[in-house]
Amino acid sequence: MAKKPVIISVLVIAAIMAGGWYWHSHKSGSADEKKPKGPQPVITAIVEARDLTSTITTVGSLIAGEAAAIHAEVSGQVLEVLFEEGKPVKKGDTLIKMDSSLIETEYAKAKAALDVAAATFQRDDKLKSGGFVAGQQWDVSRADYRAAQAAVANAEILVTKSVIKAPFDGVAGLRSFSPGDYATAGQELTNVVSLDPLKLEFTVPEKDYATVKQGQKITFLVDAFPDMKFTGEIYAIDPRINPENRNFTVKATIPNTDGHLRPGMYARIAIETQTRQAVPMLPEEAVMPQGTDSYVFTINGAKAQRKKVTLGERQAGSVEIREGLKAGDKVITAGLMKLKDGSDVTEQKPEATPAKAEK
Repeated sequence: MAKKPVIISVLVIAAIMAGGWYWHSHKSGSADEKKPKGPQPVITAIVEARDLTSTITTVGSLIAGEAAAIHAEVSGQVLEVLFEEGKPVKKGDTLIKMDSSLIETEYAKAKAALDVAAATFQRDDKLKSGGFVAGQQWDVSRADYRAAQAAVANAEILVTKSVIKAPFDGVAGLRSFSPGDYATAGQELTNVVSLDPLKLEFTVPEKDYATVKQGQKITFLVDAFPDMKFTGEIYAIDPRINPENRNFTVKATIPNTDGHLRPGMYARIAIETQTRQAVPMLPEEAVMPQGTDSYVFTINGAKAQRKKVTLGERQAGSVEIREGLKAGDKVITAGLMKLKDGSDVTEQKPEATPAKAEK
């Protein structure tokens, strides 16, 4: 029982010591907090006046310069196939020959009928001048002669159409038939596409209608050749706006002399519309968005000054300043996190570690 007072005394002493330690450490911490801090290290940049080219970006698809589906125009057996799939053809090259024996027989019959009709009309025409043939008979004779002429012309056309030729320079497509197959009139046999030049079709938002013009140059990229930039020129603008998406369609001609491009390729397009000179530009990292507004910190003496700015176009890591700053102003680009309006600052070089850490 005699040990209880000793234990209580030890606990009391421990509590007093703990309280003293807490009071000392709290007082020391408060004193440290009251010590004045040095200026905030920051990195700055100058608002530069640059020429700014406005660019519209969109996507589109390459299409053939010209494309034609080749159909059989007369029914008959395929006699010869004179093209190779996927190989170039020239305008006027014979692609396919159809069996024209029946058509040529009809042509011969039509010519024979024409000879008879011509002779009859010539005889009646001479007799009419002497009053030996009635006018009605002469009219019938003339009509028969003209009908026979038309029949021969029609037979000649059918003979011509039995030989299918390339309508323009291009590349022949695939086929799913062979010599000896029977083709009916209207049946698609192959196709021919022109690959140089190509066309590029894309859409642009309604708001840009006034800035897109015929003759403007475009640049674009395709996934098949990501390191190559291709060019073209706008040649047609649809006068209508699509009421569903408020876009309008534009077409451009695309040189393809090297043959890299193919119809159907997906293209990411840039249209340069206008160039403005001496536009104030600053690095995007200097801008601090707050709600719908944007702010930057400038340096006034050795203090940070917060300013509201109005932004314009963005381009390659920079942004246009339309209101709030002018060319030559100095803005803070790193060390922004702890800044307040009026904070003391000291400029550091871009390689300085403290400022980079605060970026």
